[in-house]
Amino acid sequence: MIRRLIILISCAGRLVGQESSIEKGWVVVETVPRGADVYIDSQFCGKTPIERFTLAAGKHVVCAFVPSLASWNGFSKTDTITIVANQETKLKWELGALVVINSIPSGSSIQFDGRPLGVTPFVLRTSEALKGEMLVQKEGFQAARLEIDDTRSLHVVLLKPLNGQNENLSPDVLGPITNGETSGQWIHYVAGATMIASGFFAAYFKEQANTNFREYQSSQDPARLDATGKFDRLSGFSFTLMQFSFGVLAYKLLLE
Repeated sequence: MIRRLIILISCAGRLVGQESSIEKGWVVVETVPRGADVYIDSQFCGKTPIERFTLAAGKHVVCAFVPSLASWNGFSKTDTITIVANQETKLKWELGALVVINSIPSGSSIQFDGRPLGVTPFVLRTSEALKGEMLVQKEGFQAARLEIDDTRSLHVVLLKPLNGQNENLSPDVLGPITNGETSGQWIHYVAGATMIASGFFAAYFKEQANTNFREYQSSQDPARLDATGKFDRLSGFSFTLMQFSFGVLAYKLLLE
C-alpha cells in the first residue's frame, strides 16, 4: 500500500513538472461589434473582448460568432494563429454589418457615399463594418440623410413631401387628413394590429429557425437546414412588415 502511494505521488509530481514546463502565451480578441462568442480549438472561451487568454505555445484555431453561434443569420470569422511563448497575440476583427431601412413612401432610392444601392424596403448585409452616410430620396419628397455608425441597425424614414406637392402624392403615400374628420382612423387600427401580429410571428418563426438549426447541428439532417432557412426568411419578412406598420402608424400620428 505504501509502495503504491509512493508511485502515485511520483507520477503526480511528474505530471505537475510536465505541466509547468509547457511554454505558454496569451491571446487578446476584440471584435466589432462587441459581445461575440469566441471559441478556441472548439472550446468556448467567452464573449469579446477577451483579455489575455492563456494558451500553450503553437498553433490554435480561433472562431468568433456574433451575436452567437446559434444565430442562423449571424456573422462569423475563423483564423489560425501561432502563439509564441511569453508573448501576447492580438486579434481585432470586424464581423460584418446588417442595415435595414424602411421608408414612407416605399420605393425610395438608397445611396451610400454617392453609390446607388437599391430601393426601400432595403436590407444590406456586408462582411465588413459599415460607417458613412446614406441618402434616402424619392421624386416629390425631401431627401433624408442617415448616418450609419452601427453594425446592426434598423431605420424607418418618413419622407416629407415638397411644398405644393400634396396633391400629387403617389398612391402608396398616406396623405394628411385635411377635413378634420375621423374617417381615416381605421388606418391606425390596421397598422397597430398588423404591427403586433407581425411582431409575434417574427419572434415565433425565429424561434422555429433556431430550434431547427440546433437539431441540424446534432443530426446533420439537410431537411433541418432547409427548414431553418425557410423559417428564417419568414421571420425576416414578418419583422420587415412590423417595421413598415410602425412607420405607417408613426407617420399618421405625426400628420395629426
